[in-house]
Parts: sequence; structure tokens; C-alpha cells
Amino acid sequence: MDKVCMMYRCQNPDCKWQGEFHPCQLTFHHLDPKKKITEVAKMESWSFPKIVAEISKCVVLCRNCHPIADKGRLSLNEGMLCNILDNLDLFYEVAPYFEGLR
Repeated sequence: MDKVCMMYRCQNPDCKWQGEFHPCQLTFHHLDPKKKITEVAKMESWSFPKIVAEISKCVVLCRNCHPIADKGRLSLNEGMLCNILDNLDLFYEVAPYFEGLR
């Protein structure tokens, strides 16, 4: 999941972070909280399709921007969502521990 975050980076176009991100500085933010089943970070033991479905509801944000989004102060849209279904080859490549869950 770290590689997915690194692929998308912080999706806030006004992010003030300068420099490279470390994966631990990036988080998944659910665009529509009503559709959230659980936090992506807590899904390691879940099935691959459920993880992909949950990530697809999210926008990647850095730890600075995520709280701002939680307060409704960021303009986020569906075009910023992690379109993981179009990038499944990359997802399989970077998440080998999912091999048994496909």
C-alpha cells in the first residue's frame, strides 16, 4: 500500500510540502466518509478485492493536508481518487503479500 501512496503522492494541489515524501507521510483519505468501511491501514488481513475497493474510494494526502481535508477545508474531487482498478498490474507488482488473496 506504501507504493500506491507513493504513486499518487499528495493530491492536494496546494500542498506546501517541499521535497520527497516517505510512505509514512502519506495517508488514504476517504472522499465520501459515508462510503468508508474502515481505514485502509487496518485492512492487511482483508481480501485483495475488498482492499482494492476501499482504496478506490480514497484520495492520497500527506499527513499535513489530511487534517485540513477532514475539516472540509480542501477542495477534493473524484478525479483525485486512487484509480487502482486501472493500475492493478502495478498493485500486484508492489504488494506481493497479496498473492494468496487474489
